[in-house]
Amino acid sequence: MKKLLSINITLTFLLILWGGLVRSSGAGLACPDWPTCNGYWIPPMDPMVLLEWGHRLIASVTGFCTLGVVGAVFLKKKYRSRLGGPAFLCLSLLVVQILLGALTVKGMLSAHLVTTHLAVALVFLATLLWMRERISPEVDPNPPLKGRGLLPFVTLLVYLQILWGGWVASSHAGLACPDFPTCFGAWVPPLSGLVAYQFFHRVGAVVVTAAVILLFRKMRATKLKGLMIGNLMTVLIQFSLGIANVVWELPIAVRIAHLAMATSLFAMMFIATHRVHHARVS
Repeated sequence: MKKLLSINITLTFLLILWGGLVRSSGAGLACPDWPTCNGYWIPPMDPMVLLEWGHRLIASVTGFCTLGVVGAVFLKKKYRSRLGGPAFLCLSLLVVQILLGALTVKGMLSAHLVTTHLAVALVFLATLLWMRERISPEVDPNPPLKGRGLLPFVTLLVYLQILWGGWVASSHAGLACPDFPTCFGAWVPPLSGLVAYQFFHRVGAVVVTAAVILLFRKMRATKLKGLMIGNLMTVLIQFSLGIANVVWELPIAVRIAHLAMATSLFAMMFIATHRVHHARVS
């Protein structure tokens, strides 16, 4: 089960990044119909079609893998009591995500739908991580108390910041402030339209970075030190990539790396929160 969940988590992570690649490349409507692509299940390929169709292919593989996980949970008694709830949630999220994928195409990549699609994907990833953590033995019955209350708050901040970044990207506001650290030469520009989206994403980046640094200071002497170091390094790299996106005018490689770091930070924050609030002895 651990291996199957690990494969599913890896596929989900790859799927999120591939979705970012599709969006960054402008390939989101290379297949304007759903579930077929230009009327074919396997369409004639060009680079844009390959990107969008590849996203659907990875989504299908991830979906079948998820069905395998859910089936294994409900068929084996030893997993049913411990994983039954999150498995049912995982299956429900999978159905919602499929419907959102179809609506996103039919809705011509509406920013609302694209961001909602990303929001559900992250919750789906967190649910898989939750399941993986629940079958991983925690030998510490006394989890660290320092930073305990701050952990879920920072995790939520990271989640919301990723969604706001998705909104900025899908609204084409990535270069609404073309300079850095100011925005059109002002520290606080007139806040309207795309400029407001970009400016508040920058504010959010500062808040999240400060929160992760504070959390590191509180928990660096605990048994979660390794995760806290990982969080700190990831958020600093993420902040740097955000600057690079503006300075270098949104190169695709940097945009995908930015999404990868954000997703990794969310995953590590979720794992740390779970380990502190749900530690058990197996």
